[in-house]
Amino acid sequence: MPPVAFIYGLSVGFPLTPDARVTIFDLFSLFFLLKYCRDLVTDVYLKRLLLLSLIYFAALMLSTEVNNAPLMNMFRRGGTGVMLLIEICGIYLYLKHSAQRNLGVLIVAIMLGAFLYMLYPLDARMADEPLKFLLATPIPVLAGGAFFIFKLPQIVSKTLATVAALLLAGMFFLQSVRNPGGILIVFSGLIWLNLRDSRLHRLTQRRILIFQYLIVGAVAVYALTEAYTYAAIAGYFGARAANIAEFQHQFLGSILLGGRPEILANIIAISESPLYGWGPLVEDFQHQMVLVAMGVYGEDWLEGDGSLYHSMVFEAGHEAGIPAMLLWLALLYWCLKACLLCLSRHGKNRYFLPLLIAAIWNLLFSPLISTIRPQLAVAVAFAFMCFNLPEFKRIPRAKKVRASTRPSFENPVAAS
Repeated sequence: MPPVAFIYGLSVGFPLTPDARVTIFDLFSLFFLLKYCRDLVTDVYLKRLLLLSLIYFAALMLSTEVNNAPLMNMFRRGGTGVMLLIEICGIYLYLKHSAQRNLGVLIVAIMLGAFLYMLYPLDARMADEPLKFLLATPIPVLAGGAFFIFKLPQIVSKTLATVAALLLAGMFFLQSVRNPGGILIVFSGLIWLNLRDSRLHRLTQRRILIFQYLIVGAVAVYALTEAYTYAAIAGYFGARAANIAEFQHQFLGSILLGGRPEILANIIAISESPLYGWGPLVEDFQHQMVLVAMGVYGEDWLEGDGSLYHSMVFEAGHEAGIPAMLLWLALLYWCLKACLLCLSRHGKNRYFLPLLIAAIWNLLFSPLISTIRPQLAVAVAFAFMCFNLPEFKRIPRAKKVRASTRPSFENPVAAS
C-alpha cells in the first residue's frame, strides 16, 4: 500500500490547529492505533513504552499537586506527551502490519510533509531561517532515504550518499547551521562501517557491549564538538553562538551542553527537587537568575524568551523529577541501540541513520515542539522495527539439562 504510506506521511504538513499541535497525521495515527489495538498487550516494545508513559503522566500529576501548579500547564505538557505516544504507536503498528517497502515511503513522505510548512510557517523563525528551524532534520533524512527506496548497487549507493551528505553539510555550514551539518558528516562516515554477525548477535544478547560502542562514539563526537566550539568562538556561527561557546568552553566544550546552557539550570533544579520537580511549564525565576548570575545571558533575556526548557530529557526532570525522565531516557536508549543495529550488513536501514541521530540530538538538546514531534515519533517507531527484524532478535539462552534427564553413554554390557 505505498499510496497509503505516502498520504499518511505527507499528512504531517496539514495542521488542524493554528499551532499544529494536532494534524491530519495524528488522526491517521489514532486510526491505526485503534485498528491494531490488540498489539498493545502483546508487543513487548509497546508494553514498555506504555508503562514508561504511565510513569511520566503520573509524575506530571504528582508534580502539579505538590507544587500547586496550574492545571492547564499539566494538560498542555501532558497533551503533547499523549500525542507523541499516539504517533509512535500508530506509525509502528502501521509498519508492523504492512509491506516492508512502506517503511521508506512513509519516512520520506513525513520528511517531505515538513516542507509544506514553508507555505504557512507557524512563526517568524520558520520564515526567516527555514534551514535551522524547519528543515534541519528533513533534509539530512532525505539524503539517505532516497537511497533506501531506489535499488542501486551497494557501493554505488554508499558513494552517492556520502557525496550528497558532504555537499549538504557544506551548504548547512555556509548558512551557519551547525547541527544538521554535523549529523551529515557523521552519517557519511558511519555508512561505511559494518558490524560482524557474531558481534551483532552478542550485542543483542549482552547489553554491556552497547556501552563499548557508545564510549568509542562519545570520544568521536566529543572531538567533533570541540572543533565546533573553537569554530564558534572564532565567530563562524554568529555572535550569539560565540558567546555561548566561550561560556561552555570552561565545561570541557559544548558536548556537555549542546549549545544549551539552560541545561545547567535544569540540572541544578533536578538536584534540589529530584522526586517532584518544580511543576509543568512553571516560570522558574529562581533558576533563570542562575544563568544571569553566571553571565550567560543578560537581564534582557528575562524580558524576552527566558525559557529554561530546551531539552526533552532535562526539562522532564526539571518539571516533574527524575521519574519523569525515565520515558525520555528510554527513547534515547532505543535510538542509540537502533543506530548500532543499523550498522550491521543486513538490509539498507543504515540509510536512515540521520533520522536516529537527529532524534538523539533533539532528545538531548531540543524541546518537544509540534514540528519535531512527528520526526521523533517516526524515529522511535523505526527503532522498534529494527528490533523486530529476525537477525536482530535476541537469541534465547539454552536451558540447563537436569542430571536425571541426561542420556547415558555407559557400556550397556558393563551396566548389566
